[in-house]
Amino acid sequence: MEEAQECARLMASSEPWVTIGRTYNDSLEILSDPSREIHVAVHRDVLIGFIILNMNGAFVGYIQTVCVAPEWRGQSVGSAEFKKRLRR
Repeated sequence: MEEAQECARLMASSEPWVTIGRTYNDSLEILSDPSREIHVAVHRDVLIGFIILNMNGAFVGYIQTVCVAPEWRGQSVGSAEFKKRLRR
């Protein structure tokens, strides 16, 4: 639950969710939905981003949301190359 709360804080403070008016509570509700899978990117115990996969309907596994902390954007978070850099 703590991880979902951290993701909700990041989501609610990032674009485009700020512009569309998605609140922390709205974000937490989406992140707590059991029909979705949440995968997080963590660096040194700090959440740096996450994706939400929609696991219902005709497009099971559809990437519904990508959210990366502002200071980590543009650094290929989630890519195989990024994972290699973290292991070094």
